[in-house]
Amino acid sequence: MARIGRHFVLVLGAAILIASLGASAAWAGGKNSATSTSGLKVVMVNDVNGDGQPNHYDTINFTFKSSSSQPLVGLRCYQGSNFVYDGYVGYYSGYWAGSHEFYLANPDYWVDGVDASCTARLFHYDRLGRERIEGTLTFPVAA
Repeated sequence: MARIGRHFVLVLGAAILIASLGASAAWAGGKNSATSTSGLKVVMVNDVNGDGQPNHYDTINFTFKSSSSQPLVGLRCYQGSNFVYDGYVGYYSGYWAGSHEFYLANPDYWVDGVDASCTARLFHYDRLGRERIEGTLTFPVAA
């Protein structure tokens, strides 16, 4: 019985590792991403310095084409190798009571005066609860 228990733990651990590697690859624009079909574009909502480009402390939104009636956008930003921002917005009624905007700041992690790189992922969940990536967009965020 103990042998079966150890085997189960090893198999479960391997499954978790494989799942986390797949999620990391998807965020990095791996084989599961598609950029040409979604038309994912940044829209400036509050352009603090008025330059028309995403900067630290600006507020942005996205336009896109989706095959889903319940699309979501996830946004992750890094300053070099340091993770500084993670946000999600559901673009359909009933999912999100708050804003459909992303405020490009995080007082705990985002360092003033340092440029960042952000990747937006357009995705939805299928009937089995699996995440389906429809497109990605990577863009710079100036300090």
